Amino acid sequence: MKPTASYIVCSVQRSGTHLLGSILRSTSVAGRPGEYFLCKRGETWEKRWDSPSRAAYLERVFRQANLFPTNGSNAA
Repeated sequence: MKPTASYIVCSVQRSGTHLLGSILRSTSVAGRPGEYFLCKRGETWEKRWDSPSRAAYLERVFRQANLFPTNGSNAA
């Protein structure tokens, strides 16, 4: 099913977004949000996902987020 709505939750660390994502995921109607931009110290986004560039990484994140729409909602 192609998503009919998308959303992105952006925040700083330690602000409750992991809990929010867990709650949204548990509803089964808000997509499957994940943490795509959290990197370990010294790690780059490109290195984390073995992407040749920042643009390629972002494309991969959005493609990954679109893999799991189960009810017309998409989350990242």
